[in-house]
Amino acid sequence: MTPSRARGLLLAGLTSLLWGTVPVAVKIALPGFSPARLSFVRLLAGGALLGAVVRGFRRDARPPLAAAALGGLGLAANYALFAWGVALEGAGTSQILIQLASLFLVVLSVALLGERPSPRQYAGAALAVGGAVLVKCGAASGGERGPWGVVVLMVAGLSWACYAVVHKRLGRTHRSGGSMTWILLAAGLFSAPAAALAPRQVPDAVEIGAAAFLVINTVIAYWAFAEALRHVDASEAAVVTTLGPVFTVIALALAQGVGWGRIGSEPLTWNKLLGAGGVVAGVMLVVTSRRKPGRVPPVPS
Repeated sequence: MTPSRARGLLLAGLTSLLWGTVPVAVKIALPGFSPARLSFVRLLAGGALLGAVVRGFRRDARPPLAAAALGGLGLAANYALFAWGVALEGAGTSQILIQLASLFLVVLSVALLGERPSPRQYAGAALAVGGAVLVKCGAASGGERGPWGVVVLMVAGLSWACYAVVHKRLGRTHRSGGSMTWILLAAGLFSAPAAALAPRQVPDAVEIGAAAFLVINTVIAYWAFAEALRHVDASEAAVVTTLGPVFTVIALALAQGVGWGRIGSEPLTWNKLLGAGGVVAGVMLVVTSRRKPGRVPPVPS
C-alpha cells in the first residue's frame, strides 16, 4: 500500500468515525434544541466556519444562486428530518436507515443525470431495502411508533439525494468547497423560519456542547472526505464511510455501558443486527458497482 493510499483510507476512516458519532450527539442535544433549531444552528454555523476554512466566500467560489438554493433546500430538509428521525427511532436505528440515501441518489441519477444502474446495483438495492425492513422489525420502538420513524428517515434520505444530485452537477464546473459553503448557508436560511416557530427550550451545558460538536463535526468530516478523494477512488472512500453505523453502535454501547442516561436504551436484537448487515452490504454493492465512479458528495448527517 502506497503512503498516499494509506492516507486516503485513514481520512475516509476519520470521516466514517465522525459521521458515526453524529446521531449520538444529536440524541444528546435534542432535549435542549428542537430538531428545527438544532438543524439551523448546525447549518448556518457550519457554513460560516467552512467558508472561513476553505475560503468559500470568494466571488470566484460562489456557485449559481439558484443551484445553491436548490441544494440548500434538500440539505435543510435532510438535517431537520434526520434529527426528527433520531428522536423517533433512536441513534442506532437512524444511522442504519439513513444509509438508504445512497440508493435514492442512484435512482435520481438514473432519472435526472442519465446514468444506468448495473445488475449489482439492483441486487444491492434489494439487499439494503430488505435489511431496512429487518432493522425496523428489530427496533424496540417499532411497536409503539409504527412506521412513522422509518418514513421520516426515508424522506430524509431522499432529501439528501436531491442535495447530492445538485452537488454532483456543480462539481463539474465549481470547486467543491465553495459550493458546499453556499449550500450550507442557504440551507441554514431555509431552516430559519421553522427554527423561529419551534418551541423555546433552554439547553444545558452538555446539550450546548453537543450542538457545538455537531458544527465542528460537519466541517472536519467534510474536509476529511474531500481530502480522502484526492488519494483513493470514490468507491473505496464510500465503502469505508458506509461503516458509520458500526461506530454509532460502539458509541451507544460505551454510553450505555457506563449508564449514561442521556442516550437512552437501544437493545440490539438479532433482527436488527442482520438488518444492519444487509443495509451496509447492499449500499456497498451499489457504490462499488461502477467501473469509473464519480465523486460521491459528502453526507453531512
